[in-house]
Amino acid sequence: MPTETVYGLAGLARSSAANRRIYEVKSRPSNNPLIVHVGSIDDAKNVASTWTDSADKLTAAFWPGPLTIVLPTDSELGTVAIRMPAHPVALRLLELVGEPIVAPSANVFTRLSPTRAEDVSSEISQKVFAILDGGPCEVGIESTIVDCRRSDAVAILRSGSISRADIEQFIPVVDSDADVRVPGQYKRHYAPKIPVRLVEVPTPEAHGLTILSATIKQIPMPREPSAYAARLYAALHQMEEMNPAEIEIETPPRTLEWAAVWDRLNRMVG
Repeated sequence: MPTETVYGLAGLARSSAANRRIYEVKSRPSNNPLIVHVGSIDDAKNVASTWTDSADKLTAAFWPGPLTIVLPTDSELGTVAIRMPAHPVALRLLELVGEPIVAPSANVFTRLSPTRAEDVSSEISQKVFAILDGGPCEVGIESTIVDCRRSDAVAILRSGSISRADIEQFIPVVDSDADVRVPGQYKRHYAPKIPVRLVEVPTPEAHGLTILSATIKQIPMPREPSAYAARLYAALHQMEEMNPAEIEIETPPRTLEWAAVWDRLNRMVG
């Protein structure tokens, strides 16, 4: 199913069979938890065992949207990650199903997430019931994940388009002092099959992504961070189709506005 971040491999959250099948199709380790997608804040409150003031503030500010909150739950993991997506197809599906849906990125584990229906790999598409084509994803990288178990402060567990500065407008952000398992924490993740090299100045004859200029083997990328993020995975899927020996990526500015992009780029070469 489409979301505003990436396409997700969707199944009923309360179905153990659906959960097992998702792990199997993605070749995903069973200790890597799945994000639960809900259609309303009331549904989210029914998933978590405790609802905190920090969750109240951030969901009021950013839901529906690319923010995942981590809260206590009665499951064996002790926590649950919850999100309300901001995509009309995802929200309509949740309404029709009438219960929460788990929807990790529709990729083989550690590979590029798809941000267009046509970028869902055959390894995934051949094993699912259907692909709902909702067009290109507007955000293009996975959601920001925030630990909301405290009421007075939160910790960012995964970078995304909602930045630390965005969150700090509503509640203080502190460093995480807990070992909480959430998606996207592997050193190498969201990576193309082809080796990636980050370079300050791209080689003119190399295949890759550039910001300032591009040759016939290169894809020009936006200079604005949110537009770059929205284009990143789709551009790398295009690069994979060219099947070069290596992909060079021109490094973007090293500023806070580019933090989520840098998180993904660093994991590609991890």
